[in-house]
Order: sequence, then C-alpha cells, then structure tokens
Amino acid sequence: MARYVLGDVHGAYRALCDVLERASFSFEDDELYFVGDVCDRYPETYETLGLMMGIRNFYPVLGNHDLYLLDYLLSGAWDDFWYARKGGDATVASFERAGVGKHGLLEMASFLSSWPYIRLFPGYVMVHGGLPVDSDWDVLIPDMLFKTVRDDLVFSNDPPPVTVDRSLVLLAYDGKKRKDVLKKVKKLSRRIIVGHSPLVGKDCMPLVSTDYGIVDLDTGAGWGMRLTMMDLDTGQFIQSRLVSELYQ
Repeated sequence: MARYVLGDVHGAYRALCDVLERASFSFEDDELYFVGDVCDRYPETYETLGLMMGIRNFYPVLGNHDLYLLDYLLSGAWDDFWYARKGGDATVASFERAGVGKHGLLEMASFLSSWPYIRLFPGYVMVHGGLPVDSDWDVLIPDMLFKTVRDDLVFSNDPPPVTVDRSLVLLAYDGKKRKDVLKKVKKLSRRIIVGHSPLVGKDCMPLVSTDYGIVDLDTGAGWGMRLTMMDLDTGQFIQSRLVSELYQ
C-alpha cells in the first residue's frame, strides 16, 4: 500500500489521470490525500469528482473553490463573482454538458460536504490555505477538526481562514524567520501540507521549507502548469505533463 497527497486539481481531469498513471496508483489499495480545490478553471470538474468518488481510501480537505461548488450542487444557483472571475463557468458547464440531474448534483454535494477543513494523520497536518501565523494553533486546529460545512449557502460569507490564509506560505517563500512562528512549528511536530498558493518557479516544483515544516503542493495546475502528487513515505514528487498541453 502506498500513500500519496495530491495538489490542487482545478477541474484538470486529464492531469489527474496522468499523474495517477505515472504513480501506478491503485484505486483499491493505495491511499490518496487531497489538499482541496477540485473545481474551476479547467473543464472537467464533474469527471474529476466522479473519479475521486471511486477511490476507496480517499482523504480530502475542503478548498475555498470547493465551497462555491457546494453552493451550486445544493441549489443549482451560483455566485456571479465565482462564475465570472474564479473559473466557476467551466465548472457549471461540466455538469451541464454531462446532463447531471438534481439527484446527481445532491449525491456529489453529499460527498463534498463530508470533507473536513483540516485533517491530521501520522506526522502531518493538511489544510488547504494554511495555518494563520498569528492564531493560536492549539485552539485553531481542534476547532477546525470538528467544524462541518454549514447546511445553508456559503457564497455570501467569507470562507474560513484556513482555506485562504497564505501567511505561513509567504513566510516560507520569503525565507523570513519569525521566532514565534518557528516555535509553533516546532511544538506542532508535524509537517504542514497545503495547496492554494501557486508560488512556483519555472520548473513547476512545489515549495518546500524545512524551517517551517511546510510543503505547498499547488504547482499551478489551474494556470496551465503541472499537477503534483507527493509520495508520503518516500517524499518523491510525481508530476503530470503541462496542463496547458493536455488541454490543447
């Protein structure tokens, strides 16, 4: 059994298939952790969710884009900002093209609403955006572990900070050493796996900081770059071909 963690997909189903094939991923035996943002920008969110529903050992967290998607799945309506500015038009089109009816939308909403905001597993904490550097992690992490997605629509409200906060990622990216944050990281004693922030170079490699114990797996799949998956046991990165080339 192998264990992998996957970066932001953003509807790039072809990239997801590519990276799973490159890893020889087993849908029955292997484990797949996912940092969130299944939808938007690329045109195959419906297919991507369907594939994820077929993975026996699948352990995701919610991304900020996923909250907009959940609104749509529950209501059949969408936020205009999401639709026009965040790639939601591609997501809606994928469901309309597939002819998904109300029952199918609600089935996928049930799947998506079961995703937590934060997940702990041996040696790691996984969250979509990051752990806000000025918050009390001893309070934040237990609180978010048991927080569930609200039953009402969420697109009119601000998303939870852990889905969008980039403060820890930016510290790691800039190489700045804040003693108070380094102390929190040491006390946490877990590697922090995030997505959300495509802070990558031309080589499309993930951001890895040993000082802050953080790995940012968003390597820009939603912007035409690569989708990245990490082997949790070896630390090896497996990457798709350029998404822009897969969707030419």
